[in-house]
Amino acid sequence: MITASNFQPPFFQLPNFKLLYQLSPSINFNNMLSSADLNLERALFIAVLTLFFGAGFLSTLLIFIMNAVRKKNKSTLYYFLWFLISGITAVILAGAYFYMLFIKEG
Repeated sequence: MITASNFQPPFFQLPNFKLLYQLSPSINFNNMLSSADLNLERALFIAVLTLFFGAGFLSTLLIFIMNAVRKKNKSTLYYFLWFLISGITAVILAGAYFYMLFIKEG
């Protein structure tokens, strides 16, 4: 009889790895985690690009809204330079933060 103390929902049960191994003996379960290709360089590059474009877009949008409220007309070059400077500044600040957090503390 199933009571509240011994009830275990089906999604909490672990799969039967012995049965899985018998069904597919060509899979090497010992080397599954060690042979994973993490590709950390690509993840770092995507993180830096996301930070650059996110900070640049957000700051440019805020400056555009502030200039629209003040009714100041600025050129496209002004907004483009603001985008570049704020994106580069955010990447440099994040790099300095992670340098002090991970490398300097050692």
